[in-house]
Amino acid sequence: NPEEIFIPTEHYYQYSLDPGIGGNICSPTSVCMVLRSYNIEVDPLDFARDNYDSYWGMFGIWPRAVQNAAEFSLNGAVTRYRTWSEAREVLAAGGRIVMSVGPPLYEGHLMMLAGFDSQGNPIVHDPAKSNGYALKYNKTSLSQSWFTKGGVAYTFFPSEGVTSVKNEEYNLVQDYSLDVYPNPFNPQTNIRFETAEKNLTSIRIYDITGSMVEEIFNDITEPGIHEFKWNASDFPSGMYFIHTLSANYNKTVKAVLVK
Repeated sequence: NPEEIFIPTEHYYQYSLDPGIGGNICSPTSVCMVLRSYNIEVDPLDFARDNYDSYWGMFGIWPRAVQNAAEFSLNGAVTRYRTWSEAREVLAAGGRIVMSVGPPLYEGHLMMLAGFDSQGNPIVHDPAKSNGYALKYNKTSLSQSWFTKGGVAYTFFPSEGVTSVKNEEYNLVQDYSLDVYPNPFNPQTNIRFETAEKNLTSIRIYDITGSMVEEIFNDITEPGIHEFKWNASDFPSGMYFIHTLSANYNKTVKAVLVK
């Protein structure tokens, strides 16, 4: 059986936050539960009001929710999932997912994916229900509601210093840095490596099985900032590991490809 995954958080019932707008704030309320799952303090009502788009007259504009979450040090994107296994990989990598669902469960709604039980059944935190914490819907119904609607979701990863995700890093000097952005990505991401020393440097991509799938760079780097691009058009969705080795610097960053 698959390993259980569960992401605890503070559950917010959207209708109790403000009866006047409660029926319209499933998007920001779900994002607030994501924030709380990373122990980030947020006022859910203020966050919901900040998400209001006066042009469209809506609280649920997808890019706006992602933009507002960025102010709380979350890296996010509007993404698309085709299978539950893709979603599981993101949660296992320390990410968070807010699903956009439709019929048969709702006409239109967003909820946080909280994990999977030992049988592989999804668990959600549903802001539209007062008892929506760690809720299990019928998997077939939830699959229809999400994937038939396109599998659209917000996918979040925390910025460095916020996350419980542990990136492997052995940095014996303070003159190196490695950033990967955007993350999650589709189909291209940027790799930014900075060094203050001249050294032989390798940047390699590994899949979840530990197999190297591509070597991005293997040569001498001069002091300064070096930018590389990885186009993963030919690779399946999933979690990858971007590994950099340069003298005393050895770091692996998890990157999630979501097509």
